[in-house]
Amino acid sequence: MSIRLRRRHSAPRCALQEAVLYDPEAFAEPLRIVQNLDKLGDLDEGDPFVVMECIPQSFPVNGQATPVSPGQTFEFTAPDIFGRPWAQIWERYHEEGMERPKPSTGRFGL
Repeated sequence: MSIRLRRRHSAPRCALQEAVLYDPEAFAEPLRIVQNLDKLGDLDEGDPFVVMECIPQSFPVNGQATPVSPGQTFEFTAPDIFGRPWAQIWERYHEEGMERPKPSTGRFGL
């Protein structure tokens, strides 16, 4: 992965942020993300940026996204966000009693 931040010569108050992701397992070709950043003012100018927190209203209850009202009590297992939580929830609630396929010996199982 390479990330580059450079100043655009055509506009002195602008910058160009470019990220290139190289992952042959995930992408057929490198993924390029470009973002133009425009300076709106100095630090002592303008209104401050207000950060609003996201308060979730749906939680995974028995493997299904369920809306929960404020003050409602329910049992909740916090997912491991770094260990593919969607796959863990799916395996726990929707693949009960199923077995994983045996590893194939060659390419495409031949």
